Amino acid sequence: MALMDTTSRVHLLTVPDLVIQSSWKGSAIVSVPLNIFIDDLSADQSRRWSPLHAVQMQIAGLSLEEKRKSANTHFISASDKVGILDQMVPICSAVHMFDASMMRPVLVISHISSIIADYQMMSYVCNHSGPSAKKFCPKCMADKTDPIKKWEMRTPQSTRRLIERMGLMQHPKQMQTDTGIKAYKNTLWDYLNPHRDTPIGLLHFMYLGLAKHLIQYCYENLTSEKKQMLALHLESIDQSQFEYKVTAQSMFKYRDSRQGKDFKLYLQLASFNFGYVRAEQKHIQALTKLALVSRHMQNMTGNISEEVTAYLNFIKENIPALARKSKAHLGVHLEDDIEFHGHPLHYIEDQFEKNHRTIRTGIQHQNGHAKSRDTASQFAKYEVISHLATGGYMKHGILLEKTSSLKEKVYLFRNSWDSQLRLMKTSVKGTHYGPWLGSKTENQS
Repeated sequence: MALMDTTSRVHLLTVPDLVIQSSWKGSAIVSVPLNIFIDDLSADQSRRWSPLHAVQMQIAGLSLEEKRKSANTHFISASDKVGILDQMVPICSAVHMFDASMMRPVLVISHISSIIADYQMMSYVCNHSGPSAKKFCPKCMADKTDPIKKWEMRTPQSTRRLIERMGLMQHPKQMQTDTGIKAYKNTLWDYLNPHRDTPIGLLHFMYLGLAKHLIQYCYENLTSEKKQMLALHLESIDQSQFEYKVTAQSMFKYRDSRQGKDFKLYLQLASFNFGYVRAEQKHIQALTKLALVSRHMQNMTGNISEEVTAYLNFIKENIPALARKSKAHLGVHLEDDIEFHGHPLHYIEDQFEKNHRTIRTGIQHQNGHAKSRDTASQFAKYEVISHLATGGYMKHGILLEKTSSLKEKVYLFRNSWDSQLRLMKTSVKGTHYGPWLGSKTENQS
């Protein structure tokens, strides 16, 4: 569908690919399933200061190849004053657009297929207290007595009843402790089931969760002499086939600050590396099992939910300290996530996290007085130029005309920018939204 595409590299969706529900005042109603990514990022180059709440999106029905392209990851909003849940309100609202394939106005309704987030944000959209709570899971009623077990599932009805009860109580802290539920305004309950529709993110669960915890545990249980041998052996391994070399200093000395991609690469070497220094056999077995899970996950082979369950049962029996980690418990919900949302690679966080750099780089060229407004304007200008360069449609008087030449595109952009920007950008007291424009490539016009 033409309104989804901002560059010629994007796979065009036709109207049958989406759901036309009915019509409203002569406009077709089109339902578009979206994957929404929410996260906090640092607006400062050091990544330590000036937190900024950001929302991004992808169309849920795109192929895995298309989802990995930066052109299909769209900035929606950013704010350093307004919370993420408040920023979600306009996303759930209907938007009037023009469809280039049908050559008619349409009313687009955004259907949120899933919310992609780390553990903290997953808990936040579920009105949950987070991983430090007594009932630490935002999906079920699990506690530390048996963390590798799927407990009674949370439901929107039960959670909303608890929130209403806590709102009437003078001292709700005890109920919050007993249930893990926090009472605050959350508009998402009207549009989806946050307990079910926030699938486990592969980056934070597998590589910044299971892999990071296991590698740290195995390393800390080595003697000083074996740690030195481990570092020397890692430096001697041929890593020419890897994207970059994993060094001993970065992997071991600064292991707490490593990124998910570092643990993903090292996990392929870990069992050989620790085997060389004769680490405990159960540690080597755990590293081997997790490396196989990672390989099958990336190649989309095998039954990954069963393999994750087998790994969790292994560490429960042999390394119980790791089984008590909150992120390890999320593995028991992997099968449900696959059933409702598909393979984990379809909602991995990598491409969204990469886009944080683009947002942060743009902020470095601003005066810092209105970061959210300037960031939204920057992305709006980029989308308009991309829209025009690919032969998109712009409103001109009462007609929607297709730009045909570069001269006409530049002229139309210069003369209609102010009005277009007012149409594309909605402000909610400190929150600024980027555009979601449509286009149609020249060879498909």
